[in-house]
Amino acid sequence: MGIRVLIAGALGRTGREMARLLPAYDDIEVVGGISRSGYGQDLGRAVSGRESGTLIYPDLPAALSAVEADVLVDFTVAAAAVINATAALRSGLRPVVGTTGLAEADIAHLAGLADERGLAVAIIPNFAIGAALLERYCADAARYLSDCTIIELHHNRKLDAPSGTARQLSSAIAAARAEGQRAPDIHSVRLPGLVAHHEVIFGGLGQTLTLRHDSISRESFAPGVALTVRAVMKRTGLIRRLLDLLD
Repeated sequence: MGIRVLIAGALGRTGREMARLLPAYDDIEVVGGISRSGYGQDLGRAVSGRESGTLIYPDLPAALSAVEADVLVDFTVAAAAVINATAALRSGLRPVVGTTGLAEADIAHLAGLADERGLAVAIIPNFAIGAALLERYCADAARYLSDCTIIELHHNRKLDAPSGTARQLSSAIAAARAEGQRAPDIHSVRLPGLVAHHEVIFGGLGQTLTLRHDSISRESFAPGVALTVRAVMKRTGLIRRLLDLLD
């Protein structure tokens, strides 16, 4: 038996892709979806047109009354994600939250609850492996090039700006730079047709360096989500960076 996963926001843009792709991993078993619309339907048929025998439930309590689970993967909205993750931890599940826009106070609340229960909670703004590597490379570049600007571009339905990934990049750059240097400027773009794109332009004497990552499909998040699902089964406390899970 693999790691049993429930997916909240299973019929949303990213949740749908996770419901379609995560079952391909031998060590992960998707046991149900959660969505206020479409509940009662077969999850596999809803996301890929193929019967899976796995159902969509209206909320987490309904799901947990029907199936056993180890991990809750959440791609909803910030307010719902906090409620879902809190309920998951209290029920012994480990939340993997890809929803962005959570307040720091809510993150601290979830981290404290995870510590109390001896569980892990992952709250990660971007599950693309390439985005994690971008953070690593930006921290390295910031040691040598003194000024930079971050441009983040997302689809027009993204509610928070700047993106959580851009803020995380800014923090990584600030930690690598000399004290007293100003934080990077962040510019946000919201347009239809985009998915998730982050560009960091460094400037130095007579030169520039541009580092960029593009998620051209939400499929790009599945390997990172699978990696994090495995990690929360082995760790305790708060996980905030996918980079910390890479070898």
